[in-house]
Amino acid sequence: MPTVARSASLSTGKFTAPELPESGEVIAFAHGGTIQTLVTGLLEIPAMVAPRIWRLRVTHASITVLERHWTPTGAVWTLERLNDTAHLEGL
Repeated sequence: MPTVARSASLSTGKFTAPELPESGEVIAFAHGGTIQTLVTGLLEIPAMVAPRIWRLRVTHASITVLERHWTPTGAVWTLERLNDTAHLEGL
């Protein structure tokens, strides 16, 4: 069963998030701005570029998928899907 993330924040330019399990899935339900902030933080987008993240649209009920990969130096995140709304077609 996936872990459900309950909170995340961006504080003084450094990303912090709830402790994540070593493996498995985490599901987060959030507003678009929170998703944009999460993407900026996990992908380590520099603060000078981060304001441009707001140009990325995150539609209501869309799916965004980030995947964590382990390397010898630690975790690396990749953006697999952003603003996927295929599940809403035909509604």
